Amino acid sequence: MSPLCIGFFPHFSSFPRSLTTLGLVISKLADQSSGGKNKDKFVPYRDSVLTWLLKDNLGGNSRTVMVATVSPASDNYEETLSTLRYADRAKRIVNYAIVNEDPNARIIRELRQEVEALKEMLKHATERTLIGAKGATSEQDIQLSGLGIQPEHCVITIKDGGLFMEPLTNARSYVNGQPVTERTFLHHGDRILWGNHHFFRVNCPKSACKWLILF
Repeated sequence: MSPLCIGFFPHFSSFPRSLTTLGLVISKLADQSSGGKNKDKFVPYRDSVLTWLLKDNLGGNSRTVMVATVSPASDNYEETLSTLRYADRAKRIVNYAIVNEDPNARIIRELRQEVEALKEMLKHATERTLIGAKGATSEQDIQLSGLGIQPEHCVITIKDGGLFMEPLTNARSYVNGQPVTERTFLHHGDRILWGNHHFFRVNCPKSACKWLILF
C-alpha cells in the first residue's frame, strides 16, 4: 500500500461511522419534531465530523433539502429500502428558520419598508375638498358666502401627487386672472378668485396639498 493510501485510510474508515451517526441524529431529530418518546434525549452531533458540520442544517436555523436517490433494480432492493426509510425519517424533521440579523437593523428595515409603502399610498391617494355655500345639499368642507358663490361652487382634488380645481355649473372661478370652467391643475403660488371677492393663493411648495391661504 502506498504512503498516500496509508495517509488517507483513517478518513475512509471513519466514513461509515459518520453515516451511521447521521442516521442516528436524523432519528433523534425526527422524534423530537413528532413528539416521540426520544423527544428529550441528547442529539449526538459531536459523534462525527459530518454531523457536527451539518448541525445547523439538520436541526438548526436553516431550510434544508435532502435528495434520496434509489434504484429500480432488484439487486439494490435492500439499499433502496434503507434509503427510503432514511428519507422518511428525515422528512419528519421540522425546523423554524428565521433570518439572522441584528434586531435594531431589522426594526430599521421594517420602518423603511413601511415609510416606502405609505409614500406609495400617498402618491396614488385621491382626496376631495368641497367648496360652496352653507345651504348646499351636501355639506361643504369650505363654506363661503357673498355674491357669485354657488351652493356647490367647486371641488379641489388631490390625485397622483397633483392638485386640481374643478368649477361646477355657473361657478365664477378664476386662476391668475383667467376664467376657469373645467378641471385645472394648480401650481404653487397660483391666485384663485371664487365668486366676486374671495381671493386665495395656493401654498404647496413641495407637494400637492389642500391648504389655501387667504390674502
